[in-house]
Amino acid sequence: MSKRVLLVDDDFNITQGFKRVVHGLPSEWKFQFVGSGLEALRLMDEQPFDVIVSDMRMPGMNGAELLQIVMGKFPQVVRIIFSGYSDPAMVLRSIRPAHRFLAKPCATENVIAAISQTLDALDLVPDENLKKMAAGISDLPVSNYVYENLLRELEIYDSSLKKVGHLINRDIAIFALSLKLVSSEFLGLPQPIGIIQQVFERIGLESIKKIVLDKNVLFMEENMALPEKFPLEVINKHSVSVAQLAAEIAGRAGADGDERTAAAIGGMLHDIGKIVLFGFPGLYQRITNYVAVQQCDLCEAERQILGTTHAELGACLLGLWGLPGNIVRAVAHHHCAPKKTANSLAGTAIQRAELLAETNNNLPLDGELLKLLDPKWFDLDRIVT
Repeated sequence: MSKRVLLVDDDFNITQGFKRVVHGLPSEWKFQFVGSGLEALRLMDEQPFDVIVSDMRMPGMNGAELLQIVMGKFPQVVRIIFSGYSDPAMVLRSIRPAHRFLAKPCATENVIAAISQTLDALDLVPDENLKKMAAGISDLPVSNYVYENLLRELEIYDSSLKKVGHLINRDIAIFALSLKLVSSEFLGLPQPIGIIQQVFERIGLESIKKIVLDKNVLFMEENMALPEKFPLEVINKHSVSVAQLAAEIAGRAGADGDERTAAAIGGMLHDIGKIVLFGFPGLYQRITNYVAVQQCDLCEAERQILGTTHAELGACLLGLWGLPGNIVRAVAHHHCAPKKTANSLAGTAIQRAELLAETNNNLPLDGELLKLLDPKWFDLDRIVT
């Protein structure tokens, strides 16, 4: 399958460097080069592209403005932005329209790798309409409860990053957006992702405040066309519980630090695909109706109607946003057969944690209560129902 890429940069040396490298790529790679946003839009009107890679600073229309237009007119196109300016304000301006952020100088091979990773993420879902839906996602609903508490904390003169981080870690949408920032090369943070606190320390409270207050970045649940009785607080509570339990289970199963982190982060984000589906009320209603009529579980209904599940859809979105592969795989596989050999250890830990959270009504378990649990929950080679 061809990979059609449009690169937009007014720097002649950059485009010439790309041309030299892509000349040696396999024939399925098709690159075209333009020097401005207007030229890019004209070309996209004439022919289809899978990916657009744009410089941030260009005369006339900048990269963020270009990708905002592309997101509206061509939502199925993967959008990558790169820049030599490590300005957090610029990152914020492009946080919605861009899937990925790359920092200049950036080796051409690294840009090619980023393009490949995003296209691989789209391959997690089978249907072209679903790919378009996943690539077009820019808004996720934020819990009113978390948002209001976050605002109050940020208004305090001596508000702490620790308290702010605790609140953000209780809302899937803000948590996912923060991880998208962590993954950004603009911020110069280490890969793979470690503790989410790193991003708060790097960009500071003032930038976090801008994220929270910017109506173009966060969208309240009350302002989105969500289904009636949308259970956002229930999903957030469940996800916090699963994250805690998945990290514990992975640790007891002998996971290393990266895999345990993947279990915790993947546990928090494992149901992000449900929130994506909730953003399409008609589709969500078809799935819930199928569950009611056929008396089947949610995943079976999703497979019948979508050809995939919320797990793969959520993993697709996270892959587009540049999250590390172990987290993407953990989210994608958390409904697979519960054996370590079937998927990553983190994915198996998340599946086990989800079952345990449901039996415990999603209540948090402290260290003493965890010690009292049946050892079967921590044996990932056993099937637990």
